[in-house]
Amino acid sequence: METKTVILAKNVCPYCDEQDSYHDMTRVRQHVHRKHNIILLSRSKSQKVKNSKPYNDANINAFKKHVIQLSCPSCTLLFDQKQQLRAHVDQHVCFSLEDSRDDSWIVCSENVSERFQQFRRHCIENGGKYVDVDRFFNHLLSISSILVIQKRNEYQSIPALYFPPLLLKNLYNELIQQLDFKKKIDNVDLIMSIKDTLEQLKNGDIEILDARITLLSLAKTTVDPTRSVILAVEAILPAIRDLNIEAISEHHLAASYIRPFVQALFSSSRNNNVSHCSNTRLIDNKNIDKRPDYQIDIYDQYCFSYTTGIGEIKVKNATNRLKVIDFYRLATLAKETLRNNNLNGVICFQAIGK
Repeated sequence: METKTVILAKNVCPYCDEQDSYHDMTRVRQHVHRKHNIILLSRSKSQKVKNSKPYNDANINAFKKHVIQLSCPSCTLLFDQKQQLRAHVDQHVCFSLEDSRDDSWIVCSENVSERFQQFRRHCIENGGKYVDVDRFFNHLLSISSILVIQKRNEYQSIPALYFPPLLLKNLYNELIQQLDFKKKIDNVDLIMSIKDTLEQLKNGDIEILDARITLLSLAKTTVDPTRSVILAVEAILPAIRDLNIEAISEHHLAASYIRPFVQALFSSSRNNNVSHCSNTRLIDNKNIDKRPDYQIDIYDQYCFSYTTGIGEIKVKNATNRLKVIDFYRLATLAKETLRNNNLNGVICFQAIGK
């Protein structure tokens, strides 16, 4: 009776021979990070190498008829030679110290791009110190070439050596000016009509149906983007109740509050936009483990083209760590969407239930 040949999957470094083999993929990626300043994408827990056994002394002795193949530390493929493995694994390089851009962003005579690259290099070289995503999400995002800029700049979550609070404040103001968020309201009467309608509803002077009809009538007199904003306000009214509602689930929050509001704001007046709840990217089967809770998709000639908005949702009693992880996920998914679809911007939102 012929004995079947067994494949033994060996974990090795694609770039050197410092160690003959490693116990698992995590140790390979840690070695590559420490020794070669390269961060490789991790393999999903759901991905298993099929038709093979781990390379170890027990399996070498148990299976006399075997062949040894080299495992990719980021996917399920096996290779006969290290040269083949190295050529393949380069596509899984997430970040390296050489990953930089030629363009410089100058704000108030400060080279922000150069400062960020220095901060990013520090984070990569000292990655072992910044594994706590709750405390060091700025550091972890910088490794992904993402700089977080917010209105509050006194947190000192980014070392002042690289980004002092005054510089962060200047960066925030520069971005607000560039994006032109503070546009003047042209139709003051329209704004006052919306406020009066909502105030009457709040005081019980009119019913929800009357308020919705009034808002829809006002929307009819305008054009986008003003129309979509009014429709978003109208869409959320049916879910608003003056009740002591107990803690709600993510599904309740998404279906009753997030979906009506976001759909009206981004998709009601655009036939090629589809806003939908989705905790799995069904469009791309290769990315089913990347899980935004909400997406805004753009279609071209009746077919999916790209995603232009993503959202994450958490209930009120979710831990701060889970909320921070959602924020981290939003940032990395947004960067991926920008890069893959050559976009200038992606809309992200994070909703926390009450």
